[in-house]
Amino acid sequence: MPWSIELYVDEENAEAIRAVSAPGTSPHVSLAVTASIDRVPLEAVLPDWATRQAPVPVTFDHWGLFLSESAVLFLAPREGAALAAVHRDFHRHASHLLVGEWDFYRPQRWVPHCTVADHAALTDLAAAVERARHLSLPMTALLSRMALVEVGHRRIEHWVVPLESSIDG
Repeated sequence: MPWSIELYVDEENAEAIRAVSAPGTSPHVSLAVTASIDRVPLEAVLPDWATRQAPVPVTFDHWGLFLSESAVLFLAPREGAALAAVHRDFHRHASHLLVGEWDFYRPQRWVPHCTVADHAALTDLAAAVERARHLSLPMTALLSRMALVEVGHRRIEHWVVPLESSIDG
């Protein structure tokens, strides 16, 4: 079963995103998706790492699509140095604990995004876009918590911790 390390969108903005998303959506930006993890050391490293991170401000200002056999409709954040720096720092501290990390989440290939519709058949894409167009952009949000999630047929959160360092440093 794949695993994901995610930064959750603050609750107020998450509610707005859920209103236009597929049921069961937990609005987030994934730092990594991996086939497997070395869970005990990862759970020793990441909560401590999260407490040293400030919540990350992001502005979602456009929509994007990943197209393959199924479609992924997503909110895309404006290019931001803070989010890129957090992603790089995460990989410096934890990449050795990720087994089979998906290439698209490695720092040199990462496209930060907040999924709104996932695994949509291409024929269902119009309905997802119709729902999504009701979300007013740009949306300024805060990525304020980190989660370790087992993904597959359903999402299983193994833990969620706040990003706790003050934004001022």
